[in-house]
Amino acid sequence: MKNGFHQIPIKDECIKYTAFVTPDGHFEFLKMPFGICNGPSVFQRAINKAVNHLKFLLVYIDDLLIPFSEIEQGLQYLERTIEALCLSGFTINLKKCKFFVQEIDYLGRHISSDGVRPSNDKVKALTGSPVPSTVKEVRQFMGLASYFRKFIPEFASRTASITNLTKKNQKWQWGPEQDAAREYIINHLTSKPLLNIFDPSLKTELHTDASSLGYGAILLQKKDNQCRVIAYFSKRTSPAESRYPSYELETLAIFNALKQFRIYLLGITFTIITDCNSIKATMNKKDISPRVARWWTYMQDFTFDIVYKKGKFVTHVDYLSRNAVSTSIESSKEINVINESNAPPSWLHSAQNNDPETQSLLEKVRTGDIDGNRYKIVNDLLLYKNENGDIPKFFIPKGYRLSLLRLFHDQNSHVGYDKTLNKISENFWFPNLAAFTKKYIEHCLVCVEGKSHSGPKQGFLHPLKKNIPFHTLHLDCTGPFKVSSEGYKHLLIIVDGFTKYCILKPLKTLNGQELVPILRENLTLFGTPTLIITDRGTNFTSDHVKLLLREMQIEHHMIATGTPRSNGQAEKYIGTIINMLTTTVTDSSEWPSVLWKIQQSLNTTIQKSTGFAPTRLLIGCDGNIPSVQARLDEIQCRDSIQDIDVETDRVLARQRLKGAAEKYKKRFDSTRRNNIIFNIGDIVYVNQAHRRHDKLSPKFKGPYKIINLLEHDRVYLKGLNTLRNITVAKEKLRLWPGEWIEQNCSFEESLLL
Repeated sequence: MKNGFHQIPIKDECIKYTAFVTPDGHFEFLKMPFGICNGPSVFQRAINKAVNHLKFLLVYIDDLLIPFSEIEQGLQYLERTIEALCLSGFTINLKKCKFFVQEIDYLGRHISSDGVRPSNDKVKALTGSPVPSTVKEVRQFMGLASYFRKFIPEFASRTASITNLTKKNQKWQWGPEQDAAREYIINHLTSKPLLNIFDPSLKTELHTDASSLGYGAILLQKKDNQCRVIAYFSKRTSPAESRYPSYELETLAIFNALKQFRIYLLGITFTIITDCNSIKATMNKKDISPRVARWWTYMQDFTFDIVYKKGKFVTHVDYLSRNAVSTSIESSKEINVINESNAPPSWLHSAQNNDPETQSLLEKVRTGDIDGNRYKIVNDLLLYKNENGDIPKFFIPKGYRLSLLRLFHDQNSHVGYDKTLNKISENFWFPNLAAFTKKYIEHCLVCVEGKSHSGPKQGFLHPLKKNIPFHTLHLDCTGPFKVSSEGYKHLLIIVDGFTKYCILKPLKTLNGQELVPILRENLTLFGTPTLIITDRGTNFTSDHVKLLLREMQIEHHMIATGTPRSNGQAEKYIGTIINMLTTTVTDSSEWPSVLWKIQQSLNTTIQKSTGFAPTRLLIGCDGNIPSVQARLDEIQCRDSIQDIDVETDRVLARQRLKGAAEKYKKRFDSTRRNNIIFNIGDIVYVNQAHRRHDKLSPKFKGPYKIINLLEHDRVYLKGLNTLRNITVAKEKLRLWPGEWIEQNCSFEESLLL
């Protein structure tokens, strides 16, 4: 089927329940999404309704199977199926369809004209599983093994020693008996067991038997005077059932066998073979127990004859009944958690036997055409020994190297390169193992998103030259504070990059419209600056602010996301101002009333970087707050008016600023490293440390595509999964080589022959 669940529309009143929120907005599904709890049942019901009249069609969710014996019949069936699907609005994906094949894998079975076998993928999942070491692993193994029980005669009896380990308070002891049971299952499956396809036109027999230990049944059909097995069934009796009389147990065996094989037997005439002669009498007996009567009520749905045979003629079923155990199939969740670590040698035998290169090496070792000190054969396995004389390592064929990396990296908590390589190297080897491992980990998307940077950060400091008062302004907002009586709750800070003169203005909102008149007022007082530096807050990126700056021909430099140091002048003032507000106001809602005092104090205090007070560099006056000036006047320590050479002070301030910038740059750059070379078109992820909600959330977000390289180690990115474009510093980026392609980790191999 094409698009699967997305072909089913959602009722209008239910659309809201599929809502989800992302950084790009609020979204709702209009068609049924994957992952909702009742999705499979809704889709199955819709398909059943569409093709219910086509009795020849086998349907499991979106997997449709059309069995036929003649080409013309198959064409008719196909036409009717497509017509039914089209009438109901379903579409099919031709690329996923297979037409007129003689064999196919369907729902874990390999179906052909010869019969039904387990699919190779399912068998490999079982044969490649490790020897269980815990009760949970036993349940996993038995859950998957039970998937094949219809292919394995005596399944229940053969696995009794294993399933007994799952009993409550059972002492754990995996020994030879359990190994033998496990090997029986694996050997039987790898020998390609065959169950015949059920044909309702053939003579059908159901052989049953029961004992106090359990009951079993075999469904057979006669073809060419031979009995062919359709399926096996066995089950252990409960403590209560084990005390039933003989004829009740035999009836119970038939009852459960009919339930097990109902899809085959309902609607046809068949024969039940049993070694209990009293069953035939039970059919016509009036005085029977309510329990047996209940079973016979169910059995009346079927059309069958009962034939008695002596026990020696039904020994095949007798064995199932006397050695049966309860082996309920585990949930698919348990079945799918097959652990590949510590896999038994059988998987490596299979891998090497199916690889031409390995077979060639094995042959050369046997004939002496290759250095026997480098390659060895142990238990029919090829091992490699390096020049250092280390313990020989298993040689891994090409087709299994990627799986090995996934096992030791992905399933080992995504440990780093060194740990992954060391762990693999303990037991395994193949050419260019180190390079292969490094390439694989570089492409690992989980590691790219989840792991933090290590070592020095990339990129150096790029200080801006500021030699003229009010040439470069730094703007920032902080808050929210407690709402004042006037409605103010935010604070705007404007700092001159040269003189360090600051202006503090309270704000009611972070709306750009409120910001415009404040900027106009200060432009009137101090003149138009050349450059304004801000972060990327919505108030600074609003259309109102953009229009004002465009009219005044002011360059607007917005710092890269996540790098507040680029606007460090304003950021540093914010910390100082908050400390001063905390120690000045007694009522936290009155903070706007003391801003003028704090502004005056900051502007009349000597700055460390320039050696002068901001007011002196700006207007040629030291300026003192009134209380300080009054004390100075009392002692007449100096003339109230002094001649100040502003230009001389500014020249000295420029020298001091340059020296301070060089000193800070030297200290900053000493902890950094050169940038990784990024190019336009590269795919990168961005460090989200400043926005993470918890310690375990992904450290990097993406992917993004570099669409422009900017000055001062910044890049302009286009989101590939979002509608947002962002500017970030290169130090925030992590390069991603792209989706894993095995060819990316292919190397010319030198096997040192």
